[in-house]
Amino acid sequence: MARIRLREAETHASRLPDVCMACGEASETHVKKNFRWYPSWVNLLIFVGLLPALIVMLVLTKQMSVEIPFCDRHRRYFGMRVLWIILALAGFITVWLAASAIVAATAEPQDVHNVPTFIAFTFVLSMIVSIITIAIIQGKTIRPDEITDREITLIRVNKEFIDALQDMRDARRDRMHSDDEFDGPRRRRDEDNDRDLRDPPRRGDAYRADPPRDRARHRERRVEDED
Repeated sequence: MARIRLREAETHASRLPDVCMACGEASETHVKKNFRWYPSWVNLLIFVGLLPALIVMLVLTKQMSVEIPFCDRHRRYFGMRVLWIILALAGFITVWLAASAIVAATAEPQDVHNVPTFIAFTFVLSMIVSIITIAIIQGKTIRPDEITDREITLIRVNKEFIDALQDMRDARRDRMHSDDEFDGPRRRRDEDNDRDLRDPPRRGDAYRADPPRDRARHRERRVEDED
């Protein structure tokens, strides 16, 4: 898997190749995904306080939508990952609640004071396992590495998609160059035709266009004619 930087104009289906971004096979559909991103250093602010971290996160978060091409097998690509994350959280919470209930019900009278400690310990352990599981799922998911006002960088993108996109970019660049080479001579011919179709200068205009020396000679001939 690799990364690709898309310009804002390349986020539309018509500007992307018909190649699945997840596996590199021929795409069957496009899924519009709204990506959100904020700098990773914002997560460190959690140690300062949850509220400051949330405020900075909301201020720095950028978003951009991409119409991602997917094959039929990956058309529910993002939905399935969200489902796996929900199942992971639900599973760990269920295990924690069940373990806490069993320990509380079977604890000996002299060990009852240890039950809250066990419940807190298993809760923290379940949260750590949940976070690791979510990180693993996210690490294998197409996601943004950076979003600016005009570009988005995606990671975990299939290499075949990147190659196909580069071919499309090269084809567009060649087509633009060929259009420029064709329009140049045509533009010059059009200018020549416009110049030929202009009205010929009138006699007065021709006289005003004469240089000063020709004007003087013209006045001398006119005086001789009058004499």
